[in-house]
Amino acid sequence: MYWLQDRCPVCSAMLVASRFDTVFRMPDESEQLRFDLPASLCTECRQLYLAPELLEILDVTDGRCTFAIESDVALRERTA
Repeated sequence: MYWLQDRCPVCSAMLVASRFDTVFRMPDESEQLRFDLPASLCTECRQLYLAPELLEILDVTDGRCTFAIESDVALRERTA
């Protein structure tokens, strides 16, 4: 990600840059599903990092990511 280095800012482990399908839990306990988001995942602490402006665009700035999995689209592109 252009806004994030190759290492996690929390634990310094390597980050995996890809696209992820995610679930955000909102303050009202609702869940928001978002698909094929460009992000980086820490290989150690499993923290997902998204660009702050993307969080604003998706209107999930008050949410917490509770689930993320690499997008099928990203996996297919890598194996093609």
